Amino acid sequence: MRTLRGVKRPALATMVPAKKQAYLLLDCGANVECRPEMLAAFAVMGSCYVNKVEGRKNPSVALANNGAEESKGTPVLRDAHQLLKTTPGIRFVGNIEPRDVPNGEVDVVVCDGFTGNVILKLTEGVAKMLLGMLKQMFLANLGGKLAYLLLKSGVTDLKHQMDSEEYGGAPFLGRKAAGHQGTRLLQGKGHQKRHPAGKDLRGERPVRHHAVCAGRAGRSTEN
Repeated sequence: MRTLRGVKRPALATMVPAKKQAYLLLDCGANVECRPEMLAAFAVMGSCYVNKVEGRKNPSVALANNGAEESKGTPVLRDAHQLLKTTPGIRFVGNIEPRDVPNGEVDVVVCDGFTGNVILKLTEGVAKMLLGMLKQMFLANLGGKLAYLLLKSGVTDLKHQMDSEEYGGAPFLGRKAAGHQGTRLLQGKGHQKRHPAGKDLRGERPVRHHAVCAGRAGRSTEN
């Protein structure tokens, strides 16, 4: 797989629903093991993507870890933390614990592909479980059915907010010749669906900013 100049390995990224706002998760499956400089490149590309595609100014970037302190995590994560602190072009806010990720307080969550895939699938599983529990509660008796009629619009909004398919697909950031090849893969509900390449579902916004992001990633990690 060919990558753009300055990028050693591309990252699979996807917008994930969260409480405050959706966040960009990368890598979520392409690279099971990552070196610190790879995580730094992911951070730069992710920050650029959120800025260009989502329109968020000065997006925040956090490193997924088992603790907020700099001393937490594996040697790779500790080294990555120190590298991210000095990486230009991003606003690194430190480590983020898995329990805080669903709050949506940060714009970009950086991790290796194994951790990212676990976070993504666990998020989808929890969302499906909660919606199923709500459905059972409303259908349990007449009172629940009446309550549903009063809360129907709110429940519908919640379902849309927690539906990963509302947030588009998963581009390969850093891959040569645009991140999408003919189709884009959508992650959601345990299977893949296809949509036209280069489009974001919410407003059909173009997502082809990979070259700009990759150039910044290369310059940042070479410093």
